[in-house]
Amino acid sequence: MVTVQRIQQRHQVDWVTASPLWRSLPAQIPTPSPASWPSPGDVTFRQPAILRFTTDTFMEDFLAIAATDPERLHEWQVKKETWRIPAPTPVVPSNGVTAHPSPTPELTEKQRRILDEQTPIKLYQPANQRFYLVTANLVCRSPGLPDKMLKANAGETVSFVLRRVINGQEHALIQKRWFPIPSSQLRYGRPAQETLQPDEQQFPMFPVTYHAEQDGHKRRLFAGLVPVSGREAYVNAAVEAEHPSDSSATELEAIAPPSDNWVDQLMTVVEMDVLEPWDTLGEQVEQFKPRIAASLNEIGASTASTSQKLNALGDLKINVQQQRDQIQVASWYLLLDFAEFLATYLSPVWTVIQTTAQPSTLGSHNHPLRQLFDVLHQARFEPDDVFNVQIGQSASRYERLITGKTEPTAGIRLTQLLQELSQTEPSTFLETTTLTYDTTDPDVPLDPRWPSRLSLCGSQIYPVLGQLRDTRDATTRERTEDGLLRRALIQIFQDNPNARPTIPLTPESQQISKSAFRRSNAATNQPDYFQIRCVFNRPHCPPALRQVVSRPTIAFQMASYFDPDAPTRSIRIPMPVDTTPAGLRKFSKNAMFVISDALACQIEVARKLTLGDLVLSVLPWPFHRKLPNPRTGTCKTKGIDIGKLCTLSIPIITICALILLMIMVLVLDYIFKWVPYLIFCLPLPGLNAKSKKPGED
Repeated sequence: MVTVQRIQQRHQVDWVTASPLWRSLPAQIPTPSPASWPSPGDVTFRQPAILRFTTDTFMEDFLAIAATDPERLHEWQVKKETWRIPAPTPVVPSNGVTAHPSPTPELTEKQRRILDEQTPIKLYQPANQRFYLVTANLVCRSPGLPDKMLKANAGETVSFVLRRVINGQEHALIQKRWFPIPSSQLRYGRPAQETLQPDEQQFPMFPVTYHAEQDGHKRRLFAGLVPVSGREAYVNAAVEAEHPSDSSATELEAIAPPSDNWVDQLMTVVEMDVLEPWDTLGEQVEQFKPRIAASLNEIGASTASTSQKLNALGDLKINVQQQRDQIQVASWYLLLDFAEFLATYLSPVWTVIQTTAQPSTLGSHNHPLRQLFDVLHQARFEPDDVFNVQIGQSASRYERLITGKTEPTAGIRLTQLLQELSQTEPSTFLETTTLTYDTTDPDVPLDPRWPSRLSLCGSQIYPVLGQLRDTRDATTRERTEDGLLRRALIQIFQDNPNARPTIPLTPESQQISKSAFRRSNAATNQPDYFQIRCVFNRPHCPPALRQVVSRPTIAFQMASYFDPDAPTRSIRIPMPVDTTPAGLRKFSKNAMFVISDALACQIEVARKLTLGDLVLSVLPWPFHRKLPNPRTGTCKTKGIDIGKLCTLSIPIITICALILLMIMVLVLDYIFKWVPYLIFCLPLPGLNAKSKKPGED
């Protein structure tokens, strides 16, 4: 019988640090043998090395070093650094010429102390012009440590895995989540950390051939790009409390619904398009009423003359009408989107709304589809009786205007309004019109194609939201009770198990196990430490020898994009030199904007506004003045609706952006006190807008 020990003797393969770095190791290279491997003190020797590069041509630089002077690779080993104390950058050989070793600068005692406090070492983002390669040699345990040649026809591959260290315990990245690897568990006679976990994410490595300095023979090391740019995904991934093999914590019933669940995706769609805008619109209506009431009371209590009060009331009425018009148009489009959602994804309910079909066709009163229809059918747009202001004879007209009394919408059901808006003529007009809905000027009639029903999604219809939405825990945001819409969608799926509707692309929600909510605060507050292990895969070997996993690299942190220690790229934005009219007129207007007819008209209206108009529009009465009211959505030129192709001068835009930036910085300095840290200027003698004539001072 062939024993595991005998198989191991024929498969003595292991990972060691990149061979060009052996001479720079503090300890002597051990003598490998089946009996003594690994030997004490060879931890560094068996540890993959991380190389640091500081240019966008890091891959070309790495290959050039390996081809011309591989023994200098130790100069690129990662070191602690900050932007104030950068690590030395070695000189890369060019044109096959070997460069001299780069000198190491001396550090002061304070600089050493600052770097010593950076524990563990930080790896910075590619945006900070830092790139990192993990390198190692795969060798046979025989004299000379010859390279192990991969058998591609046998499916042998090399890769590396990223491990997260929390409370001293390694975690494996499996299906975008971190699972702990039990430190006391053994797999095939080895610690579990030194084995590849099932379904663990692996990152690719590539071979690099070079000539060894000792004997000139070709050797091969493997390298892989450390994925520092994925830092946010790794740091924010869920950390599970148990390993998949230890419990059933990862079974479907213990996991929140995955992102490919179409019911969840449809709920995201309806939240974005209908429910959240509906909620915001309801809050806007409720905030609108007390502000108007306060203005009416302020005018009524004023000692101004009667004519001034009447003018103020007239301006207030126009402002109220403008607010009502904006909320009204938003309500129409919101209800139109709701009708489209019902027609597309809840067609049985929509059929009853749109036709004379009986609600009983949806099932009993306890059926989810019937419950949804009943709630929508019972919801009514009623006049609002909450508003009550006493300012004499003028109160009634404002009350009617704000609350909806005596309007044709009074008493209309939500289902009836949805049905009317979904008709071909009103829905087509709402989707295609460029006109502005404006009722402030009685001399200008409205287009008759606007919907005749007025509706505000305010206090009378607002409670429907609570029944349509899911109920969630205030702390964990975990769903505690399904809303009517979710129950109806689930029922649709149960009635048609094979149905899969076309769903718009939605923001992906992360798959999180419920055990992640039960983690202790100590685990969630730990620094984000990572390590890398290289992996040799040979699928045709016995399970005990199928993977060879290296020792871990040094522990490191992945710095965020805005890490205060991160090095920065030099960014130069040249400003126009000659900013006189004579100089600015020479710049080409090469920035083109294609503007539609509707946008062109809106820009023309905005160009007529002045700073004084904006200031007066936000002042209280009696200084308040309303903004000019834009009338239509398009502007006609000789009776033709046209768009525009506008060209602008980029240098002038750059000057405006800089000036606006400085203004905003100075205004917000009152809060942040950041001006001393924002800008530093150096004099540039001779950089003049105009060249001086000979003899001028």
